[in-house]
Amino acid sequence: MSTDCAINACSPNNTLSTNPSTFSRGIDRLSDILSCISESTSNIVYNQGYEVVDVPGDGNCFFHAALVSCAQRPGRDAHSLRRQVYEEAREWLQDYENNHSRCNEDESCRHSVPEEDLYFYLTNDSEHDGMTGMDAIKCDGKWMYTVIVPLVARVLQKPVITVNNKGTIMSAVDAYGFYFPVTDDQLKNFDLNGIGDFVLLENTDNNHFRGCRKRNIMPEAQYRKVSEDTIPKPPAGQIASHVPLVAKPGKALKHIVGNHSPDLA
Repeated sequence: MSTDCAINACSPNNTLSTNPSTFSRGIDRLSDILSCISESTSNIVYNQGYEVVDVPGDGNCFFHAALVSCAQRPGRDAHSLRRQVYEEAREWLQDYENNHSRCNEDESCRHSVPEEDLYFYLTNDSEHDGMTGMDAIKCDGKWMYTVIVPLVARVLQKPVITVNNKGTIMSAVDAYGFYFPVTDDQLKNFDLNGIGDFVLLENTDNNHFRGCRKRNIMPEAQYRKVSEDTIPKPPAGQIASHVPLVAKPGKALKHIVGNHSPDLA
């Protein structure tokens, strides 16, 4: 929203009143509107060199958005990511059921709430009109809940942060599916450039996801020339690797800890 639009929105009949009382209320409202704009997720990430990118609203927005920050790879798209997440979910589900049956009532083996939420989602049919979460993941065009974020993080091998459009962090998991304890839920207080390679998903109005990527600060022509002239190309068939920010080797997804709130994609 531009400043002019904000001013017009504050003014009756699109004209700012000269009445002192009305004018004062209009200025206060304008300040509130401009404050909301500056605190939006789009503005927060832009100021740190990133940009929010919209994706198709075809029911696969969760997966489209998760791939926005990933380098383009042949054969990797929302549909292939769905399949990979489904396979990850199937493996996780088997491990969970095996471990759960062995733990029984042993207090030391009790699972955390997020893990139980994920198990319930994958096996229950209450969220998708008679279709289990497992079947929904496999079904192209079926919307998703953020409860599956740990599975996506494991597939992409990247930390995943979910936020709303007002810059409030809803959940954060590392590349191994562990929830971070978030003591400050305001995205504006985090140094995104210090996190490393990550995925950020913006949940807008609880029914759509948008992705986030590093924005190109150079003019496009200059950026293309620099890329062509100076960035070495990896050997054919080789995929660059990275080390997750808070990797915990040897841990399994069954040890997920932390808080989250499932949201509609």
